[in-house]
Amino acid sequence: MAAPTYDDLLRKVAEQERRIAQLEAMVERLVRELEEARRAGKRQAAPFAKPSPKPDPKPPGRKPGEDYGPKARRPVPSEKPDEILDVPLPKACPDCGGPLDEDRVESQFQVEIPRRPIVRRFDLHVGHCRRCGRRVQPRHEKQTSDALGAAASQLGPNAQAMTAILKPTFPG
Repeated sequence: MAAPTYDDLLRKVAEQERRIAQLEAMVERLVRELEEARRAGKRQAAPFAKPSPKPDPKPPGRKPGEDYGPKARRPVPSEKPDEILDVPLPKACPDCGGPLDEDRVESQFQVEIPRRPIVRRFDLHVGHCRRCGRRVQPRHEKQTSDALGAAASQLGPNAQAMTAILKPTFPG
């Protein structure tokens, strides 16, 4: 094989210089893109895109009146209570310490499941403070809720524990 001529070497050097210039430009572009990607990773994401609003939306929330959904409430037990626990008002208002006047006695029922169901009725002496007017309702240690009215019938702590224990065993 013949030795390359001076012109061949000059062409080869010129070609290599063009290639080096191309590669340097590519490296510079890639470094710039990498820096932009790093900066973009530190920026907060753009807010979620919102769809355009409906032309005639329904009003939000629960619809008033009798037509609203099923009337879901636990019925008051038909059995005679096994225990009736009287829960008097405290001696003074828990907020201001003022004297209390009793307004009425409300009943709350609780069904417990020990070896046999126990039905408890809590007769809560509901009142108000003479000084600040705040409504005061006592609580018995065996109560699981302060709810009255539509939600005045609950499950006791043992029944609640049993449902919590049994829940993972049922599919769904």
